[in-house]
Amino acid sequence: MNNLERFKKAINWQATDRILTYDYLDNKQILLKHGDFDESHSYSFEELIEINGKAWQKIGVDVTRSVYDPVNHWMGGKITNWIRFFGVDPSEWGVTQAGDTAWISKRPFRTLSELEKHMPKMPVYEEVRDWYQPVLRQIQEILGHYDIVYIGAVEGPITDAYTYTDMELFAQGIYDAPELIGHIMDCTGLFSAHIARAFAEVSNTPLLFMGEDIACTTGPIFSPAFVRKEGLPRWKWITTPIK
Repeated sequence: MNNLERFKKAINWQATDRILTYDYLDNKQILLKHGDFDESHSYSFEELIEINGKAWQKIGVDVTRSVYDPVNHWMGGKITNWIRFFGVDPSEWGVTQAGDTAWISKRPFRTLSELEKHMPKMPVYEEVRDWYQPVLRQIQEILGHYDIVYIGAVEGPITDAYTYTDMELFAQGIYDAPELIGHIMDCTGLFSAHIARAFAEVSNTPLLFMGEDIACTTGPIFSPAFVRKEGLPRWKWITTPIK
């Protein structure tokens, strides 16, 4: 029994011969030690998948949701997707990377009135599908050679929206410009829903992860009433295709 067979049994509450391990790993040292990653070389995406697969297999990870690139932080990929699918102007956005982290260091707005002039457009399903499905197939096929199960992953609509605006402007907009915040969450929620739909059509695994950072160690970041009203309906856009 391979890990994909174990995974499909486990997710359907059927007995397996052992417990699967799952992790999200963004540790360069693991790739250096166990994946033969060489910091002096540049790698294609296909080669990075191979390096990840080799490392995860050696340390005993059975299931993951990521392909870790120690050189290019995922935040840069997020901006690339906004440019491609939300129609944002690439000259007005920038990402700064230092060490193992990165942040959006340039936005074309600082106020709600400026934000109104730089709203994202609604993503188109066919455009998202045609980009995402070949990437998903490639990742699952290559990681499958290492007996690694790859599940889908999307950003939650609230998290993606406040990443677009920055947290302070998002919080202000909830009260002073709810129509702007609602539109942005429509765009981010629809993008994740498109990913979920495209995933459900071709994935060899029946599980999708959604990351929604709406709480911290001291409690909720946002009012539970806001999350129920604005988050929950958009979460259902994402879960519906998977069901």
